[in-house]
Amino acid sequence: MSEDCLTLRIDRLGNTPADAKLPVMIWLFGGGFTSGTIYEGTYDPTGLLKTAQANGSPVIYAALK
Repeated sequence: MSEDCLTLRIDRLGNTPADAKLPVMIWLFGGGFTSGTIYEGTYDPTGLLKTAQANGSPVIYAALK
C-alpha cells in the first residue's frame, strides 16, 4: 500500500533569476487534517514575496502540508 500525502508549494517572484541563491522561508501548514489547504487564497504568499524583495531581502517560499 502506498500513501501520497505530502504536498509542496514552492513560490518565487517571476523576475527572480533561476540561479539566484536565495534563503528559503518554510511554512508548515496546520489545519489538523480538518480544514484548509496551502493553495487557499488566504495563504497566498505574493504579498510576502513582494515585500521581501522591496526590502532588499528576496526569499523563496515553500509551504508543505
